[in-house]
Amino acid sequence: MQVSKLTALALGLLLVQSASHAQERVYPKHSVDCQVITEKGTRGLVTLQANSLDIAEANAAGQIARTMTGTREAAVDVTECVMDGQSFSDSSFESWRKSLPR
Repeated sequence: MQVSKLTALALGLLLVQSASHAQERVYPKHSVDCQVITEKGTRGLVTLQANSLDIAEANAAGQIARTMTGTREAAVDVTECVMDGQSFSDSSFESWRKSLPR
């Protein structure tokens, strides 16, 4: 199969353009932990990257949470989200979160 120089050049430019777009992707700035209620009514933790608490709260529901009973379940309701370095208002949940390996 013979490829014309013009086709090869076009494919090369397309690859370069794709690579430059991949490098421009901006990732969220913060790690956020969210206390959630799962589909079975268990309290759990969802950790995600977000630029704000509002964005984290909007995206935590539906994620898979690590529960206080040691299982993994889908989150259906968000109780509270905190940025990395902050503490949850529920001291028992905060103690449990601190006991988890990071």
